[in-house]
Amino acid sequence: MVVKSQVEERVYLWYCGETQRIIIWRFVFHPFDEDSKKTVKRTLETVRCHGEEADIWSLLNFKFEIPSTFLLTETKITVGRAHFMLTDREVSSFAERTETVLIEYFSMANLIYEDSYREPGKWLERNYLKDLRKRFKERKIKFQTAETRRFRRHKMEVRKARATSGLSWRKTSLYTNATWYCPRTNRVYSITALSSLKRPAPFKRVSDEEAHESLVEDFLSSFKCH
Repeated sequence: MVVKSQVEERVYLWYCGETQRIIIWRFVFHPFDEDSKKTVKRTLETVRCHGEEADIWSLLNFKFEIPSTFLLTETKITVGRAHFMLTDREVSSFAERTETVLIEYFSMANLIYEDSYREPGKWLERNYLKDLRKRFKERKIKFQTAETRRFRRHKMEVRKARATSGLSWRKTSLYTNATWYCPRTNRVYSITALSSLKRPAPFKRVSDEEAHESLVEDFLSSFKCH
């Protein structure tokens, strides 16, 4: 697609069936000469829109990696707050396995949350925990403080929880929440990972805690909040 304006533009777009994404690349030149054509060619030759390795996401000044099986299932961006939910679901005749990662940030933290933004545990209790329970439709989630640790020079609080629900189909869920304040972006970030296994009542449900921990740690190790 060639857009005619005061500058020369070239827009390339395509649909990737592997990741279920529409990809758009926009090049702007003044003027559009032979060197510009070479730049476009070299750049497009490096593009990999899917593969067997983890997908790299770069959004609104933060970045992370996640397995390619996770698809974006929910997103909302408003002034001062945004969230992105990615889900990997596997369904069979007698089991449903779901893994979800919810990324949420809150901007202008030093103004809006003046009394708690530097203390992630206090901020979570006062401003977010009720919303988090509603989002996952689990009113009985009781997060326990697991540890306070450093994350990219920030103070992070990590909380964990386990919940069971359902009647004819029983579900066991593992939750891990990591919350911190990033002064560089003046945002409070809150990341929640969910791993759940749902099976008919007579069948046993054995949650893979090691796989859940691996998902959390791999995700956090790739996350860059600034």
